[in-house]
Amino acid sequence: MSQKILVVDDEADIRNSVKTLLEAMEYEVREAEDGETCLKTLEEYHPNLILMDFFMPKVSGRETIKKIREKPENQDIKIIFLTVAEFRGEEYMQEFEDLKIDDYIQKPIDTQELLSRVKQTLQ
Repeated sequence: MSQKILVVDDEADIRNSVKTLLEAMEYEVREAEDGETCLKTLEEYHPNLILMDFFMPKVSGRETIKKIREKPENQDIKIIFLTVAEFRGEEYMQEFEDLKIDDYIQKPIDTQELLSRVKQTLQ
C-alpha cells in the first residue's frame, strides 16, 4: 500500500511538479490550492504527509495547520512546510514544535532534497 501525500500550494506549477515527482516514486498524491481546500480534502482523505506552502492567500499555511491539529484524527499526519522563508531562531523552532511541524523545505525546491526528506519523514 502506497503512502498518501497531500500537496498544498497556491502555485499550480509547484503542485504539479511536486505531484509528478512523488507519483514517480509511487506515492499516492492529491493536491489542494489553498488552506480551505486542504481542510475540505481532509474530510475524506487521510494522508500520511502534508506538504504545506507557508505563504498562501486567504488562509496561511500556519493557520491551516492550526485548524488541522484541532482535530484528534489529524494528530498523526506528518507535515513539512514548503517555503521561500528561511527559518532561524528559537521562536520558529518553538512554533514548529507547537504546530507539530516535522520539517521544512526551502523553495526553490531541490528535487533530490525533497524526495530524501519526504522518505525520511515517512519512515
